[in-house]
Amino acid sequence: MKKTTQPTDRSLAEWRNQLDLIDDQIIELLSKRMGYISLIGKYKKDHGIVPLDPKRWKKVMAKRLKKAKEHKLSEAMVKDIYETIHHHALL
Repeated sequence: MKKTTQPTDRSLAEWRNQLDLIDDQIIELLSKRMGYISLIGKYKKDHGIVPLDPKRWKKVMAKRLKKAKEHKLSEAMVKDIYETIHHHALL
């Protein structure tokens, strides 16, 4: 039977450091995404377009869930994340 090795304190610290870097990137990307949402919102307001386009939202969600599946991520988790982002985008 193969014995599972435990991470060393050093590898644990390195892994946590990598997670911190990834979290920073996620925040930066969310900020960038919200910036584009703001531009789109202004455009829609200036042109009398309703904020929510259900057909577009359905396509976006289907595409994100497909991508989640390709990357072996929980579709429920990705759906929750995008629904939260979408909720805040409409505020």
